[in-house]
Parts: sequence; structure tokens; C-alpha cells
Amino acid sequence: MRLGVNHDVVVRWSMRLNPPAHLWWINDHARAGLEQMSSCKAKAPVDWLAEQDAAQAADLAEQLRAGRYTRAVAFSHRPAHLKQAMELLLAYVPVLLWPDSDRHFSPTEQALLDMVWDRLPTELAQAYRRRWQGSSVEPSDRLADLRTVWHDLEWLDFCSWFDTQDAVHGSIA
Repeated sequence: MRLGVNHDVVVRWSMRLNPPAHLWWINDHARAGLEQMSSCKAKAPVDWLAEQDAAQAADLAEQLRAGRYTRAVAFSHRPAHLKQAMELLLAYVPVLLWPDSDRHFSPTEQALLDMVWDRLPTELAQAYRRRWQGSSVEPSDRLADLRTVWHDLEWLDFCSWFDTQDAVHGSIA
């Protein structure tokens, strides 16, 4: 049985529940990014990264520290080192998207996010369901080829319940 058939499944990064001391700022940073993203009306607030962007981890880390990426980030391809790229990016961005397969997500397909951004991540779950049912006819069904880690304000509010000095520093009272 596929859980996504009857229920929406939204993946979130659990490191936000109890961030290590050197990442104490990540939830506030994600909240600021989500607020910035909510003010974008014309296009999806997504910065698309090409294959070479993910391949240069040191350069990407420096750009993240310098504040280059604060909105959603999406890969136009599935990075060869997806796990390492995710660990790096998720500390800085509230939403991360990448193609499920080795196939490139073209600029035309990237524009789909502009059309459906206000309905995400729900539209992703619907596209997955239509694909599983064999009834993919909507242009947005190409979204079924994307995977995502999606943080929202409700998740950050939940994480804030655990956001204490003791939790951040790992000490027990």
C-alpha cells in the first residue's frame, strides 16, 4: 500500500527539531526565508541550480554563508552527491526540490512551478497520485518527477517547542 494514495506525505528535515549548537540559527533563518518567499507574486521564489553548482560544494557553501540563497532552491538535475548537497542546503533554505531521476528538468518544466507555486506542496501530492493511477493528463503532472523537502511555518512552530537553550546546547537539566 502506498501511503501517498490516501494521505499527503510532506518530508521535513528532522535536524530542525534539535539543531547542533553551530546551527542554532537555522529555524529563524528558514522562517525569514518563508516570509520573503510569501511576498513573491509574479514567479515561484525558486533559485535553480545547475549541475556544476552542486559539484562545487565549497563554492556553494560560501555562497550560502554569504546569503546568496535564501528562498527555495531546486536542482535542474539530480546531483551526483544528493545527500551531501541536501545537508549543506537544508541549513540555509526552507524548501529544496530535485528531479527523482537522472533526467534534466528543463526550463520549460521549471516554469510549471510559476503556475502552481501557490498550490504547493499539495499539488505535488496530487501529481504523484495521478501518475500512480495512470491518469496523468495535466501539464502540472510533470511535477510528479520532483522530490522535495518542504518546511513551512507550522513545522517551524512545532520545532520551536524544542528550541530551548538546553536543546540547542545538548545539556540535560
